[in-house]
Amino acid sequence: PSIPGAPTTPANGSVRVRWTGGPPSFISTAVGTATLPVAVRSNTGQVGIAATVSTPLSNGSATIPMSAIGISSSAPGAVPAPLLPATGTGASVNVPLGGTGTSTAPSLLTQQTTDWTFSYTHNPATTGGSYSGVVTFTATAM
Repeated sequence: PSIPGAPTTPANGSVRVRWTGGPPSFISTAVGTATLPVAVRSNTGQVGIAATVSTPLSNGSATIPMSAIGISSSAPGAVPAPLLPATGTGASVNVPLGGTGTSTAPSLLTQQTTDWTFSYTHNPATTGGSYSGVVTFTATAM
């Protein structure tokens, strides 16, 4: 069978689909997520977290910028998720002081936990396959 190069009238019993002869368009949604438990503990006060991308997502010669990966936090007020830059080090986010068991030194202690969920919204122009890359998260006392 072949697909005709122009709109056609369906035969009896088939479903009518309007086709202009052009390529189909797709609306994509997140195709996968991964969750990472995160704990931040400090006895030196405010903590900042930044993401550094040293290797973009790659599959042979095909690449996806790491900034195509989104991160959401289950407790954004406790441990916000930093944005992933395409390359290099992104902006730092601040983890607030406090948390469970920190009342004895509220101006110094941080003990916060959350789950970060990573997701990727597929771009149809991306070459299929398995991609790998490297991102490092750094927590710094401020």
